[in-house]
Amino acid sequence: MKENIRVYISLLLIYLILAVIGFIVIQISEIALSFKQISTLLTGALFISIIVITIFLKGLSMEKSKNVLATLLAIVLKFLLFIALIGIYALIFKELSLTFLVSFFIIYMTFTSYLLITFVRILKFKNELKPNVKGE
Repeated sequence: MKENIRVYISLLLIYLILAVIGFIVIQISEIALSFKQISTLLTGALFISIIVITIFLKGLSMEKSKNVLATLLAIVLKFLLFIALIGIYALIFKELSLTFLVSFFIIYMTFTSYLLITFVRILKFKNELKPNVKGE
């Protein structure tokens, strides 16, 4: 349980760090995006990541076949929700510029990398706790 809380806190820290970096970059450069646009992307990515990590963690407590299904569902859902985020952004701000695409890619890769590292770390730790039944 304590590990699960740490995962959510880490997601919030990534969100805050990216928000601060985005704010600073907007202030010191002439990027065509406003902080409102970047915060919309960041907030959407945070909610998507929370949904995905929750599905993954719930799946870990299930039997092995449902565990694999929950992991695959989390990965596919992440991809589909990020595509929906692009659509929602286009509806709200009526544009998709090159600056948006670069910002989106940075945000997407940051959250995806964190989720991937978290999935692998948790699965590795879970497999290390299993007893060795083959006697190897």
